Amino acid sequence: DTHHLETLASHGRPLPEVLQLELHPFNFQKRRTLIQWCKDHQIQIQATGSLSLAASSSLTLSSKIGMSAAQILLRWALQMGFQIMPKSSRKEHIEENLQVLADTGFQLTPEEMRQISSLEG
Repeated sequence: DTHHLETLASHGRPLPEVLQLELHPFNFQKRRTLIQWCKDHQIQIQATGSLSLAASSSLTLSSKIGMSAAQILLRWALQMGFQIMPKSSRKEHIEENLQVLADTGFQLTPEEMRQISSLEG
């Protein structure tokens, strides 16, 4: 909801530089208006909870492109222009997360991005 941000703007208060919110493909459709408002006002979105549903997701892309569901969700967020904050205490997950950040050759196609963006959870 943009109500609080619009109130700040209408009272001449400074807008935040970064807005941190739970954001992943499973709630993306519900947040589209807020995301667009932030883009229109140059507010960077910092997505939290990007992997919260990765384990239970039915991302069929993972086997098709050879990446885990978690890696696909992180790549989706990056290609959407969101900052991400992946976290893990398991070494193999940390390495997997770093691979997404380091592998500039791993890009989702426009069709894959549309498919992921339309997921509902």
